[in-house]
Amino acid sequence: MNQYSKLPADINPATVKQIAADYGLGYDVLVEKLSWTAFSVPMLRDLKNNEPTTKEVKRHIKGMQNAAIALKQKIGTVPINSSFHAKLSHEYKNLYMLNSDLTELIKVLDNLDPLGWKEDGEQVRRDVFINQIAKLWRLEKGKPPTESEKPGKFLAFMNECAYLFGIDPSPLPTRFRRLRKQNKGTDFEI
Repeated sequence: MNQYSKLPADINPATVKQIAADYGLGYDVLVEKLSWTAFSVPMLRDLKNNEPTTKEVKRHIKGMQNAAIALKQKIGTVPINSSFHAKLSHEYKNLYMLNSDLTELIKVLDNLDPLGWKEDGEQVRRDVFINQIAKLWRLEKGKPPTESEKPGKFLAFMNECAYLFGIDPSPLPTRFRRLRKQNKGTDFEI
């Protein structure tokens, strides 16, 4: 039995059984998928919240760029006609390739845009939740999630699952529609 085959302690199994019955889903499958969601959604939110800010990213990029420039300059100071240079060239054939790679690295770091680096953890949490619930719906129901808010349809199912996880369901339908439109025709299509 793996860690994703049982519900976290804060999710009521009776509620999950009721949801499974209401939507014609297998209880065991729903438990497994919801357990995975309970594990992964908060983890991804926390990862996004712990990412460096744009200012920190700029500082790290500048540090890497300065280090690459300093190393490139050091490589460039090796005397070309010395016996030491010949020994280096013979023993370390990749030394000059490194110089070229450092030039490329400096260019890439110079053109790297750190703006928008950090995403809102709560938004990521909602997006991952929507994607996982939509995938569960598609796999178990055999049909794509729809935008219908009628009882027994996907949005109602998503909202009930959101209550289980303590997620405010009010922004989810709008976000679902946006994600569906945004990801149409991609690998992340809902």
